[in-house]
Amino acid sequence: MAAQQECLTIGGLMYMPHMIIIGGDFYNPIIKGTMLEVLDIIFSHLGYCYRIIGAANLSAGSRLPNNTWTGVLGHVLRQEMNMTGTGLALTHDRAEALDFSEYLYLEESSAAYKRPVLQPDVAGFLRPFTGYMWCSIWLTVVGVILSLALFRLGMLKILPRSNRQENDGFAEVRDVTPGALRTLLSDGFLVTLSALLSQGLPRIPPEDSTRVLTALWLVASLILGTVYRSNLKAMLILPRITIPFDNLEELADSGLPVWTATNSLIHVASEKAPQSTALGRLSRLFNSVNGPINVPWGVADLVRGKHAIAAPRTALVQILHETFSKTGRCANYIMSEGFLKPYMLTFFFPKGSPLKGKVDPLIMRLREFGLLDYIYKKGVANATECLKPISSTQSNELRTLALGDFYGVFSVYAGGVLLALIIFLVELMLGNHPNRR
Repeated sequence: MAAQQECLTIGGLMYMPHMIIIGGDFYNPIIKGTMLEVLDIIFSHLGYCYRIIGAANLSAGSRLPNNTWTGVLGHVLRQEMNMTGTGLALTHDRAEALDFSEYLYLEESSAAYKRPVLQPDVAGFLRPFTGYMWCSIWLTVVGVILSLALFRLGMLKILPRSNRQENDGFAEVRDVTPGALRTLLSDGFLVTLSALLSQGLPRIPPEDSTRVLTALWLVASLILGTVYRSNLKAMLILPRITIPFDNLEELADSGLPVWTATNSLIHVASEKAPQSTALGRLSRLFNSVNGPINVPWGVADLVRGKHAIAAPRTALVQILHETFSKTGRCANYIMSEGFLKPYMLTFFFPKGSPLKGKVDPLIMRLREFGLLDYIYKKGVANATECLKPISSTQSNELRTLALGDFYGVFSVYAGGVLLALIIFLVELMLGNHPNRR
């Protein structure tokens, strides 16, 4: 039966992963993609032969002001092609000018960019504890210092001088004077901080009550220090990952150059959207208006990290699949929140085409039995690893520590040295003052 009928002419254009034109000329393109299997199933069942014509730089097409159409849709409208070779986004203008089939897939627009790399975390030494935990620790430190000072001050008031124990190097306070509390606070600060930093105590408190309190603080400091040091190792080895953007608003505010196919649904919608919206602001970032518009160029510079790409999500998944298949690594990521969703991908026919009534039932059967999804997922199987959350894919990677991992600690040390220098200079100035001894 196929030999008795003239072969159908089907319009081909680049729409990854459904149809990928990798060479040839307009009338004999070299094509691969998941849609070839779908077309083979449909037309083998109908008993038609078909041939695909088109080119990689052929656009889907749009309506011009003079009511003519460009791209593959223009060829279909002029009946130079019997139908489009892959599903295209169903829009109001296209539905008015052409007949369309049952939908093949539900699609959404998204954006991809170079995958973020592991970065040293300057504040890594603070990450073993949460902010609430740090506040609790320092409040406890203040409480211990005050408790030690008040306990000793109370003992000085209660015990007569003849019954007070001689302290072994501890600050000796023989009379309860206004300056006594300041001296006791200084001693309590040294004892508390020494225990917290796992240093030897400079002095042992002479009273039994303060010794009990100091012993309890030694145990608490041991636990806090052990937990901090064990968590610190993990926090330094597992640094932070900064994602450049993860939704449309962040992409529009990022200032990154964005490539998208001219006359595509994303390009047209962004140009028509108000500039106050995120979609309208996205149009200011397009670098494909006055630059190369072919898809291979846009994909190549995406992999190199020169720009982001705004495109249908299925096309971006194909880029992840292709890159991982060739290199064994994920060079890009896709933002988790899509936009312009959902819209339908359908075949387009000339108005009144009898082919639509024959193709629609087959599309419905393929879709309802899950064969369309099966064919698509089989074609992008290697993208699975790159579609995982970035945190889960990075957690098992070995990484040596770099100098940047210790910038935070070095900054604290440098700040302490600077503070000590300032205090030293102030002491010099006050020591040379004529009213001071």
